[in-house]
Amino acid sequence: MTLSKRDKVLVVILPAVLILLGYGWTATDKHKRLAAASQALDAAQKQAPPPEIVRAMAVQVDSLSRDLAKKQKDVAALKQRWDDAAVKCGSAELRNDRIKKLTALLMQHRLTVLDDSEAEGSSAGKLPVAMEQLAQQLAQTNKNLKPQLRQLHLHGSYLDMHQVLKELSEGEVLAIPVGLSMKANKDGGSQRDWTLLVWI
Repeated sequence: MTLSKRDKVLVVILPAVLILLGYGWTATDKHKRLAAASQALDAAQKQAPPPEIVRAMAVQVDSLSRDLAKKQKDVAALKQRWDDAAVKCGSAELRNDRIKKLTALLMQHRLTVLDDSEAEGSSAGKLPVAMEQLAQQLAQTNKNLKPQLRQLHLHGSYLDMHQVLKELSEGEVLAIPVGLSMKANKDGGSQRDWTLLVWI
């Protein structure tokens, strides 16, 4: 079969036209995507904070990072201090020394020790739940750590007892108050009878 001149022209031109149409559609699609990306970039640039705010935020992040590093160092130091104190507090060998220091503190603040005995096994000898959990943590750290709960009957003023409790909270004497009750004297004087439960 012989192609006419017109058919020959169509055979040559038609693929070229199709190729041109394909390129045109691709270019249009790319142009649309480029325009959309350009619009998104413009919107992002409008929403972006000014450079001075970015610099201020970078300075703040740097400062917070330094603060965090310092806090982590402080936490590590406190944990070490806690571990050291826990060993001393739970050591039965050092208990007599701790009791002597506690007695000296009470006498220093004019509190008279009427009676000092081990509280465990008595009706007053149950630790608060938080202290029981602490005792379990100490036992997990070292099987030999077994702090003792003691009951002290004392006589002295409210202000003197307050001062003793304040000093105990500062940790110079390794003894943890876990209970305190007061009985006022019938004569109405400043002296009181106290029952102090202390973990030592």
